[in-house]
Amino acid sequence: MAARYDPDPLLDELEATRLQIEAPFAGDRKKFFEYYMEYQKQFADRLVTSVRPAVELAPEGGNPGKSAA
Repeated sequence: MAARYDPDPLLDELEATRLQIEAPFAGDRKKFFEYYMEYQKQFADRLVTSVRPAVELAPEGGNPGKSAA
């Protein structure tokens, strides 16, 4: 049996919103995914298409953890 946690109004609100968003798909996660893949196309100019690492890998014997920024 799963552990029961203290009520959290924010989590309750998030859960209710998620259920509202998913309701038209009747629990069909594949349809839900396909819908959002199509929906995001209208925002293609705002989507991140590549990511650079937050930390550069140090050359052999170098100083690891140097910021890439």
